[in-house]
Amino acid sequence: MDNSNDNLLQHGQRLGIPVINITSSQTEEEQVAIINRDTLSLYLQTNGEHKLHIGCGPFVMNGWLNVDLLCNHPEIRYLNAGSPYPFPDSSFDYIFSEHLFEHLSIVEQTVMLKECYRTLKPGRRIRLAMPNLHFLMNLYINPEKEINRKYLAWSYRLFGKNGKRNRIQGH
Repeated sequence: MDNSNDNLLQHGQRLGIPVINITSSQTEEEQVAIINRDTLSLYLQTNGEHKLHIGCGPFVMNGWLNVDLLCNHPEIRYLNAGSPYPFPDSSFDYIFSEHLFEHLSIVEQTVMLKECYRTLKPGRRIRLAMPNLHFLMNLYINPEKEINRKYLAWSYRLFGKNGKRNRIQGH
């Protein structure tokens, strides 16, 4: 008998992730919507400082609400960064996103910025990190440099040669 769901539930409970009841009669989309709604509500009720990590990939940050298109970890919730967010106005003290913004269309970027502005508390902080074009051009022009070879080797290990992110052990 497969007990992977039981193991996942126990793992989630050890991490302090609340149990949310769903039934097998609900579609996967309905289940995701319930998990997101209930988790987001609980997060905003229980944490003092509210911190949103958009496009986290496999990099879960403790104490943050980690969201991504892919939810393959018990601590990651679904969020499309280029669509309206399911959060009330002024919900977050901090918003962080790294290496996501440049992958969105101009329309999605505009939506993301508007939603971040709407959901960020007045006077609080947002940090959007994107690749440095000078750094990338240096990689292209000088691939033989030691530092560039090391970076490319690390990047291939992490993302693979096809650009897809590989799962990192321990994250």
